[in-house]
Amino acid sequence: MSLYDPSKKMSKSDPQNTRINLNDAPTIIAEKIKKSTSDSLKCITYDPITRPAIANLITIYAATQEITVDQVIAEHSESNIKTFKDALTQVLIEKLSPIQREIQRLRSEQGYVQQVLKDGAEKASIIAENNLDEIRKVIGLK
Repeated sequence: MSLYDPSKKMSKSDPQNTRINLNDAPTIIAEKIKKSTSDSLKCITYDPITRPAIANLITIYAATQEITVDQVIAEHSESNIKTFKDALTQVLIEKLSPIQREIQRLRSEQGYVQQVLKDGAEKASIIAENNLDEIRKVIGLK
């Protein structure tokens, strides 16, 4: 859900600060999480109806860490909102770091990417031609 309006899904058409992008720098991730919507309660509890903003952040944390919401609550039962947001920032940065390194590697190896695309196109063309031959046989054009 959106970092600023938990009733809306994250969307590429929304303003940049409503979502975490795969290529966001750690400082950008930290700023987005810091500014994300929360509420006036200091504790971390999961209630999507009365606390949708915190529930959204808890869900993001759980998904990023591949743990349950209950595990997040247990882990952060003593945390305040700021501490929890700091922890969420760290897990997001850790989770996205390998992806960002791979994106950088692929951007620097344009020849490799072009070759993968060419090889894929050739394989797809062979499969498509075989499928077309089969279709022609089935409908009696061959």
